[in-house]
Amino acid sequence: SPDSALMSAMVSRTFLQSIDYKGDVYLFWVPGAPLLEGYKAVFEAIASSYPEVIIHEVPTEHGAAKSLTQMQDILTANPEEGSIAGVWGAYDLLISGADQAIKRAGRNEINVIGLDGDRIGFQMLLEEDSPFIATAVWEPLTAGEMAGNAIILAANGRADEIPSSVTLPSWIATRHNGVESAETRWGPGVWEELKLDKDDVIARFPQTQEVQIVQPPAP
Repeated sequence: SPDSALMSAMVSRTFLQSIDYKGDVYLFWVPGAPLLEGYKAVFEAIASSYPEVIIHEVPTEHGAAKSLTQMQDILTANPEEGSIAGVWGAYDLLISGADQAIKRAGRNEINVIGLDGDRIGFQMLLEEDSPFIATAVWEPLTAGEMAGNAIILAANGRADEIPSSVTLPSWIATRHNGVESAETRWGPGVWEELKLDKDDVIARFPQTQEVQIVQPPAP
Protein backbone atom coordinates (compact mmCIF):
# COMPACT_ATOMS: atom_id res chain seq x y z
CA SER A 1 0.00 0.00 0.00
CA PRO A 2 1.10 3.64 -0.27
CA ASP A 3 2.86 5.11 2.74
CA SER A 4 -0.10 7.12 4.04
CA ALA A 5 1.89 9.25 6.48
CA LEU A 6 4.42 10.15 3.79
CA MET A 7 1.73 11.01 1.25
CA SER A 8 -0.17 13.17 3.71
CA ALA A 9 3.01 14.94 4.82
CA MET A 10 4.02 15.71 1.22
CA VAL A 11 0.62 17.01 0.19
CA SER A 12 0.13 18.93 3.43
CA ARG A 13 3.43 20.78 3.06
CA THR A 14 2.61 21.59 -0.57
CA PHE A 15 -0.80 22.89 0.49
CA LEU A 16 0.50 25.03 3.36
CA GLN A 17 3.16 26.57 1.14
CA SER A 18 0.49 27.40 -1.45
CA ILE A 19 -1.48 29.45 1.09
CA ASP A 20 1.64 31.14 2.47
CA TYR A 21 1.16 29.34 5.81
CA LYS A 22 -1.82 31.45 6.87
CA GLY A 23 -5.56 31.77 6.57
CA ASP A 24 -8.76 29.81 7.12
CA VAL A 25 -8.62 26.21 5.93
CA TYR A 26 -11.56 23.83 5.62
CA LEU A 27 -10.61 20.21 6.21
CA PHE A 28 -12.90 17.52 4.72
CA TRP A 29 -12.62 13.93 5.92
CA VAL A 30 -14.85 11.00 6.87
CA PRO A 31 -14.86 10.39 10.63
CA GLY A 32 -14.16 6.82 11.65
CA ALA A 33 -12.30 5.89 8.46
CA PRO A 34 -8.85 4.88 9.82
CA LEU A 35 -6.82 5.86 6.73
CA LEU A 36 -8.52 9.23 6.47
CA GLU A 37 -8.19 9.85 10.18
CA GLY A 38 -4.46 9.21 9.73
CA TYR A 39 -4.20 11.66 6.82
CA LYS A 40 -6.02 14.27 8.90
CA ALA A 41 -3.80 13.76 11.94
CA VAL A 42 -0.64 14.26 9.88
CA PHE A 43 -1.99 17.46 8.34
CA GLU A 44 -3.04 18.85 11.69
CA ALA A 45 0.33 18.01 13.24
CA ILE A 46 2.21 19.84 10.48
CA ALA A 47 -0.21 22.79 10.45
CA SER A 48 0.15 23.21 14.21
CA SER A 49 3.58 24.75 13.56
CA TYR A 50 1.91 27.67 11.78
CA PRO A 51 -0.27 29.70 14.18
CA GLU A 52 -1.79 31.79 11.39
CA VAL A 53 -3.41 28.69 9.88
CA ILE A 54 -6.94 28.30 11.24
CA ILE A 55 -8.44 24.84 10.62
CA HIS A 56 -12.18 24.32 10.35
CA GLU A 57 -13.05 20.63 10.46
CA VAL A 58 -15.78 19.53 8.05
CA PRO A 59 -16.82 15.93 8.73
CA THR A 60 -18.43 14.57 5.59
CA GLU A 61 -19.47 11.36 3.80
CA HIS A 62 -17.76 9.22 1.18
CA GLY A 63 -18.31 10.40 -2.38
CA ALA A 64 -18.69 13.91 -3.76
CA ALA A 65 -22.32 14.91 -3.15
CA LYS A 66 -22.09 15.82 0.52
CA SER A 67 -18.91 17.89 0.18
CA LEU A 68 -20.54 19.86 -2.64
CA THR A 69 -23.49 20.99 -0.53
CA GLN A 70 -21.28 21.59 2.51
CA MET A 71 -18.93 23.76 0.47
CA GLN A 72 -21.83 25.72 -0.97
CA ASP A 73 -22.91 26.57 2.58
CA ILE A 74 -19.34 27.51 3.55
CA LEU A 75 -19.05 29.82 0.55
CA THR A 76 -22.38 31.45 1.35
CA ALA A 77 -21.17 32.13 4.88
CA ASN A 78 -17.82 33.48 3.63
CA PRO A 79 -18.59 35.55 0.51
CA GLU A 80 -15.57 37.83 0.64
CA GLU A 81 -12.62 37.01 -1.58
CA GLY A 82 -9.73 35.95 0.65
CA SER A 83 -11.96 34.81 3.50
CA ILE A 84 -11.07 31.18 2.69
CA ALA A 85 -7.43 30.35 2.05
CA GLY A 86 -7.84 26.73 1.08
CA VAL A 87 -9.67 23.42 1.21
CA TRP A 88 -7.91 20.18 2.17
CA GLY A 89 -9.53 16.88 1.26
CA ALA A 90 -8.67 13.40 2.49
CA TYR A 91 -8.97 12.00 -1.04
CA ASP A 92 -9.61 13.32 -4.53
CA LEU A 93 -13.15 12.04 -5.10
CA LEU A 94 -14.20 13.22 -1.65
CA ILE A 95 -13.09 16.77 -2.33
CA SER A 96 -14.30 16.88 -5.94
CA GLY A 97 -17.73 18.10 -4.82
CA ALA A 98 -16.21 20.99 -2.89
CA ASP A 99 -13.99 21.75 -5.87
CA GLN A 100 -17.07 21.94 -8.10
CA ALA A 101 -18.85 24.27 -5.68
CA ILE A 102 -15.85 26.61 -5.65
CA LYS A 103 -15.71 26.67 -9.45
CA ARG A 104 -19.43 27.40 -9.74
CA ALA A 105 -19.06 30.28 -7.29
CA GLY A 106 -16.14 31.77 -9.23
CA ARG A 107 -13.92 31.58 -6.14
CA ASN A 108 -10.84 30.12 -7.78
CA GLU A 109 -8.57 32.07 -5.47
CA ILE A 110 -9.24 29.23 -3.00
CA ASN A 111 -6.62 26.49 -3.23
CA VAL A 112 -7.90 22.91 -3.13
CA ILE A 113 -5.77 19.82 -2.60
CA GLY A 114 -6.34 16.07 -2.24
CA LEU A 115 -4.66 12.68 -2.09
CA ASP A 116 -4.62 9.48 -4.18
CA GLY A 117 -3.91 10.69 -7.71
CA ASP A 118 -7.01 9.01 -9.06
CA ARG A 119 -8.51 9.89 -12.43
CA ILE A 120 -10.89 12.52 -11.10
CA GLY A 121 -7.94 14.11 -9.31
CA PHE A 122 -6.11 14.53 -12.61
CA GLN A 123 -9.28 15.81 -14.27
CA MET A 124 -9.58 18.53 -11.63
CA LEU A 125 -5.88 19.29 -11.71
CA LEU A 126 -5.56 19.72 -15.47
CA GLU A 127 -8.83 21.34 -16.49
CA GLU A 128 -9.02 25.05 -17.25
CA ASP A 129 -9.61 27.52 -14.40
CA SER A 130 -9.37 24.86 -11.72
CA PRO A 131 -8.83 25.67 -8.03
CA PHE A 132 -7.36 22.18 -7.51
CA ILE A 133 -3.59 22.60 -7.23
CA ALA A 134 -2.07 19.19 -6.41
CA THR A 135 -2.60 15.58 -5.40
CA ALA A 136 -0.39 12.95 -3.82
CA VAL A 137 0.18 9.98 -6.14
CA TRP A 138 1.50 6.48 -5.54
CA GLU A 139 3.55 4.60 -8.10
CA PRO A 140 1.73 1.60 -9.64
CA LEU A 141 4.60 -0.14 -11.43
CA THR A 142 6.30 -0.94 -8.16
CA ALA A 143 3.03 -2.41 -6.90
CA GLY A 144 2.89 -4.70 -9.93
CA GLU A 145 6.50 -5.75 -9.49
CA MET A 146 5.94 -6.53 -5.82
CA ALA A 147 2.83 -8.57 -6.62
CA GLY A 148 4.73 -10.50 -9.28
CA ASN A 149 7.58 -11.26 -6.91
CA ALA A 150 5.10 -12.48 -4.30
CA ILE A 151 3.53 -14.86 -6.81
CA ILE A 152 6.93 -16.25 -7.77
CA LEU A 153 7.92 -16.78 -4.14
CA ALA A 154 4.64 -18.51 -3.36
CA ALA A 155 4.89 -20.75 -6.43
CA ASN A 156 8.35 -21.84 -5.31
CA GLY A 157 7.29 -22.73 -1.79
CA ARG A 158 8.79 -19.59 -0.30
CA ALA A 159 5.62 -17.87 0.88
CA ASP A 160 7.22 -17.18 4.23
CA GLU A 161 9.55 -14.74 2.47
CA ILE A 162 6.69 -12.55 1.28
CA PRO A 163 6.67 -9.35 3.38
CA SER A 164 3.54 -8.81 5.44
CA SER A 165 3.41 -5.19 4.37
CA VAL A 166 5.11 -2.97 1.82
CA THR A 167 5.11 0.73 1.08
CA LEU A 168 5.06 2.29 -2.36
CA PRO A 169 6.95 5.24 -3.83
CA SER A 170 4.90 8.45 -3.98
CA TRP A 171 5.12 11.93 -5.42
CA ILE A 172 3.21 15.19 -5.73
CA ALA A 173 1.42 15.84 -9.02
CA THR A 174 0.94 19.50 -9.90
CA ARG A 175 -0.25 21.32 -13.00
CA HIS A 176 3.34 21.64 -14.12
CA ASN A 177 4.27 17.96 -14.01
CA GLY A 178 0.73 16.72 -14.55
CA VAL A 179 1.31 15.16 -17.96
CA GLU A 180 4.15 12.93 -16.80
CA SER A 181 2.35 12.27 -13.53
CA ALA A 182 -0.88 11.19 -15.20
CA GLU A 183 0.88 8.91 -17.69
CA THR A 184 3.11 7.39 -15.01
CA ARG A 185 0.12 6.68 -12.80
CA TRP A 186 -2.48 5.63 -15.39
CA GLY A 187 -0.63 4.98 -18.66
CA PRO A 188 -0.53 6.85 -21.99
CA GLY A 189 -4.21 6.11 -22.69
CA VAL A 190 -5.29 8.24 -19.76
CA TRP A 191 -6.19 11.25 -21.91
CA GLU A 192 -9.14 9.53 -23.52
CA GLU A 193 -10.35 8.46 -20.08
CA LEU A 194 -9.96 11.99 -18.72
CA LYS A 195 -11.58 13.51 -21.81
CA LEU A 196 -8.70 15.97 -22.01
CA ASP A 197 -6.46 16.83 -24.94
CA LYS A 198 -2.82 16.34 -23.99
CA ASP A 199 -1.58 19.14 -26.28
CA ASP A 200 -4.15 21.55 -24.82
CA VAL A 201 -3.02 20.65 -21.31
CA ILE A 202 0.63 21.32 -22.20
CA ALA A 203 -0.30 24.66 -23.79
CA ARG A 204 -2.32 25.63 -20.72
CA PHE A 205 0.21 24.47 -18.16
CA PRO A 206 3.88 24.44 -19.26
CA GLN A 207 5.43 21.22 -17.97
CA THR A 208 8.33 22.81 -16.12
CA GLN A 209 8.53 20.47 -13.11
CA GLU A 210 9.94 16.98 -12.89
CA VAL A 211 8.17 14.13 -11.17
CA GLN A 212 10.17 13.63 -7.96
CA ILE A 213 9.39 10.16 -6.68
CA VAL A 214 10.00 9.65 -2.96
CA GLN A 215 10.90 6.15 -1.85
CA PRO A 216 9.59 5.50 1.68
CA PRO A 217 11.78 3.66 4.17
CA ALA A 218 11.33 -0.08 4.36
CA PRO A 219 8.77 -1.15 6.96
